[in-house]
Amino acid sequence: MIGTPTQLVHALLALQRDRETGVLVVNAEAVTTLAYFLGGKLVFAEEGALGETLGRLLVSNGAITAEQYSRAVNVMNDQTVDSQSPRMGEVLVQLGYVTVEKVQQALIAQVQRRVARLIQWERPAWDFDRGTDWLDGVPSYPMRVEPRILQGLRLFYDRARMGPLLAPYWDGHLMLRANVDLIAGCFGLTSAQVRVVKTINGTRTTKAWLADQGADDAWSLVTALAMAGVLAVADAPPSTRSIEQASTGRRQLATLEAAPTYEPPEVRHSAAIPKSPIPSAGAPAPDSTTHERRVKLGAEKAYQLGLEHLAAERYDEAEQQFAEAARSLPRATEYHLYELWAASQCLPDLDAATVKQLEEAAFTTAKQDSGHPFPPYVLGQVALSRGDKGTALRYLKVAQHRDPSNKDAVMLVRQLSASTKK
Repeated sequence: MIGTPTQLVHALLALQRDRETGVLVVNAEAVTTLAYFLGGKLVFAEEGALGETLGRLLVSNGAITAEQYSRAVNVMNDQTVDSQSPRMGEVLVQLGYVTVEKVQQALIAQVQRRVARLIQWERPAWDFDRGTDWLDGVPSYPMRVEPRILQGLRLFYDRARMGPLLAPYWDGHLMLRANVDLIAGCFGLTSAQVRVVKTINGTRTTKAWLADQGADDAWSLVTALAMAGVLAVADAPPSTRSIEQASTGRRQLATLEAAPTYEPPEVRHSAAIPKSPIPSAGAPAPDSTTHERRVKLGAEKAYQLGLEHLAAERYDEAEQQFAEAARSLPRATEYHLYELWAASQCLPDLDAATVKQLEEAAFTTAKQDSGHPFPPYVLGQVALSRGDKGTALRYLKVAQHRDPSNKDAVMLVRQLSASTKK
């Protein structure tokens, strides 16, 4: 099925409510995400976007350095043999860079973010395959769907994007189609958020309610409730009876008993990191899986070498390494973007053809990974080449925010900010 983010949310909630078991396959913008359900519990999710890999997540949150990640990739390449393929978490623990607990925390955050990213896409396509066979070898981190909806809105939506989702409710008097306690439990709301939700009582229109609340969190909250189908509106202030009827109407949310809130993760397979500090070899991986992981590791190793050459301004060598990575994984547009950027640094000026290629690759990469710091940096540089300092400054500020270690972005933001004040 192809639909809207709201329709995808309804599909996820239906799988949870109906206690389904199987895998939901979601395709959007050249990214495939697999969301695994067991008895209505969303237990795991895996995704093809490179920015969501465990190693990069640990680098982004400061748990390991980029140099440690690069060394771990090399070790994984060296340890991958025909029948066995080590995992990033295992290698990082083995090298002493992180603890088992730190990796477990990162794995949980990684899975949660993958689910949250599902509502990012404008036109996702999805299909559900029932059966327990899909769950063989899949780690288990049980979670509810609703908190991930709220997380996705905070990460990938601003008020301009939430506005159309709230349009059907905008001028109506807003009330809830579910009990406040059930909503709070399902969405994992804080006490402060519960107090906010309790003010959705039919006395004000959505427009007036948002004006009173003001905060971005209120927008995310009410939009999450709208996407989950637990908001109702009336043309005039409703009676107490109408509000009660709305809150006890058709059930959209699963009961808390049907899909418990967060549980400590249960590792059901050696696919997750081992409990001992020094990982064991584990069960042999299938040949096809080992080959696929070897290809990915080889591409990532070439990419890391390319970054080293790029930092040292060895642009020809960097281009060669990025090109090798891109050839290995053609759908990973990030590698191609870096290849184009390294090649552009060998030119005296950015010509029109190069600018077009860079823009297209940057926008495509941003679609695959909306939080990646490099696309806005490239787009900022492209804008600068056109003399558009205002656009350049906006993009470079985003790049600086996402990657404070990008000294060039920091310097350019400082220079452009100073020039605009004159």
